[in-house]
Amino acid sequence: MKALFKLFVTVVLTAWLIPVTGHAQNPFFPGKEGIVLTYANMDKKGKPTGYVRYTITKVAGTDALNFEVTYDTESLDKKKKVELKLPATVRVKNGTVYLDPSAGAGKLMEGVTITGTGAIIPVTLEEGMKLDDSDVTIKMETMTVVSSKMTDTKVVAKEELTTPAGTFECYKVQSLVSGKAMGFKTESTVYTWYARNIGMIRTETYDKKGKLASSGELIEMEGN
Repeated sequence: MKALFKLFVTVVLTAWLIPVTGHAQNPFFPGKEGIVLTYANMDKKGKPTGYVRYTITKVAGTDALNFEVTYDTESLDKKKKVELKLPATVRVKNGTVYLDPSAGAGKLMEGVTITGTGAIIPVTLEEGMKLDDSDVTIKMETMTVVSSKMTDTKVVAKEELTTPAGTFECYKVQSLVSGKAMGFKTESTVYTWYARNIGMIRTETYDKKGKLASSGELIEMEGN
């Protein structure tokens, strides 16, 4: 049950932290088969609590503005042992990318439903730009396991960021997140750094008092 809940949280984060863009030639998302992105999830002290791995398994389409990316999301423990795996898809239609939070949910287990609106990040970002709200709800039968909403999302900076995977030119995006997880209410401010052709590079979550609660960052990149 613990591993399943961790994957539920991963699904929620995936719906927001994998960015989408309105330009298929320079997306904030990998579009090449075989690319593997591994992220470390860390506590407030920077110690790893687990890992998430995204593997691009298929890219298919009719042209540069209309295609579909299929990828696997894997939840890993501290020793990088796979706990659970969830397939998902990103669709590009007329240059706009759609991330459906429910994609692949039926393959996880019976009785699980995932609904909501994934984040949309335009191809042109600049400081001060406001982005659309997004939300995700995960249910087991009639019980809501996770329900979250991301609001007041805006670009706050463009800066260079270095992680164990390399140095990247990023756009820093700030969002307010509120909701419930297993009956507990949550409120936080999330900062996410995005790089073109990759997506999320780093994320930091702060509690209501402005203290760092957790973070995650790209630590390995293969097949690029």
